Amino acid sequence: MAKNSLLELTCGEEMNEKDGNEFSRLANERADQWKSLVIDVEPWEAVLTRLRTYRPPKLEGLHVASWYCRKSREDEITLLGGDPAAGLKDFKLNRAVIQLASLQLTGLEALHLQELPQVSAVEIIVIIAESPTLKVLYLSEVGTGAMPSQAAAGQSSLASHSPIRLPFLINLHLRALPPPFLNLLLSILIVPQLCCLDINCRLEEQPPAEFFAAGLVHLHPTLNSITSNCHKYEVSLSFWDSYDIHVGGLTLFIAFGRTCSITDHFQGAFNWLSSHLDVGLSDLPLHLNLQYCKTELPLLKWFTQRANVTELTLAGEYPFDTPIRRPFPLLGYPTSPP
Repeated sequence: MAKNSLLELTCGEEMNEKDGNEFSRLANERADQWKSLVIDVEPWEAVLTRLRTYRPPKLEGLHVASWYCRKSREDEITLLGGDPAAGLKDFKLNRAVIQLASLQLTGLEALHLQELPQVSAVEIIVIIAESPTLKVLYLSEVGTGAMPSQAAAGQSSLASHSPIRLPFLINLHLRALPPPFLNLLLSILIVPQLCCLDINCRLEEQPPAEFFAAGLVHLHPTLNSITSNCHKYEVSLSFWDSYDIHVGGLTLFIAFGRTCSITDHFQGAFNWLSSHLDVGLSDLPLHLNLQYCKTELPLLKWFTQRANVTELTLAGEYPFDTPIRRPFPLLGYPTSPP
């Protein structure tokens, strides 16, 4: 290795405490050469000792993962001596409680925040708005607390929910976010180059059509773009009161309350998509996946009439004489128009 080569460092879970300490010692001696640093080890704070007070001048990527989720800000640590993270392009936090405000993240190309319940919707929107160069955005279990319109007067610029244009964004993953925050993001993000949209949400009372109408209507051209070349799609129905719909670059995972009927809930989602996508779902080959679920018989009969099931996967026990098997021979032969 050349003396001044840029270093891409990984401190993984396979390291014991002794190895981690030695890694830190050797890496810290060459902090000026860090290009990227990935930390997935406990205690992760120990490996970041150097970063607490020093900003490596060539650092472009920082990934930090903790094995434990902390819901309080009391354990937050400040990096880079409180200076902005100038030059950082790829930033990933998984459960690790690091103060974001002092980093003043701007110009990111990839942002991944996961299982950080203490990070607010306001903080996240500020980072996104300051990073129009984003190509990948992954948010999971974040954005609790006050919404921008409910924030203090000092955040009044967010209250209008101005659109945020991300002209280079390719992959957008929004998973297990509070519904109001999810709806807000979907309604303000302008993503003309998007190739992949992955939404994972829980709708306890809100009908899926109402949820889609609130957040997805303005993305109509994007939805058609990422599904236009689809020649087959997949639906998964689960024992855990949830279902997946995967069409081209669009993935929807929806969980719902036990008081809801999976038949009504799924049909509402399917009908909305069918009426808003240019691709004809009723005619496309469908892979139907039943995952340990006691699917309602009317829903399976509905599939024989409204979908072209060409592949069926069963995960779980379905006795030969169970009524749920009766519609199986009819799948793949729609008997009535959509």
